[in-house]
Amino acid sequence: MRLDNIAEVKDKELTTKGSVYLVEEWLQGTIYTSSGHKIPDVPLKYDLKNNLFEIDFPDGIKVLGGQYVKQFEMMEGNDSIRSEFVNASMYNSDGLTNTGFLKVLVKGERAALLKRYELQQVPPNYSATMDVGSKNGAILISEKLYLAVGNLLAELKGRNNYSSFGEFEDEVKSYARKYKLKLHKEEDAISVVNFFNTLL
Repeated sequence: MRLDNIAEVKDKELTTKGSVYLVEEWLQGTIYTSSGHKIPDVPLKYDLKNNLFEIDFPDGIKVLGGQYVKQFEMMEGNDSIRSEFVNASMYNSDGLTNTGFLKVLVKGERAALLKRYELQQVPPNYSATMDVGSKNGAILISEKLYLAVGNLLAELKGRNNYSSFGEFEDEVKSYARKYKLKLHKEEDAISVVNFFNTLL
């Protein structure tokens, strides 16, 4: 048996692709602290993994823990519209951790529609022996929609989850069916919650 054709298997460098930031770039925003202070119009980043704000002040970058922030606003895209985010600790839900922030999609007198961003880490699955799989892990951001009535949150998932609308469940369901709207789709959920807010 000849052994001169056997080569050593070299470990490939394992890396992780993706980012822990809600948005990788510095974006202009305003922070409202839980102590009642306002930090207006500063470049900032929000670290989803560590619930931490990085703020680019003229004298250097400083950090602020998310637990000390009540809400913040951030420019998104090329328009001048600011997105509003509220601290999840303001709400009660059995299936939701009360750390982090929720993006406000709809704010109404009866209910609000909120979106939560969550990090998912996908580990590398590379096998050096077989030289197959991916040597790169990944950090992905998933999104979940929530209906907030008062300080109670309910996740909008599945196609027929209308029980969160309480006594108006049938009316909301009929409206969604009429216009072929699905609660798990953001734009559809916005229409449904806007309709819900018009009901007396």
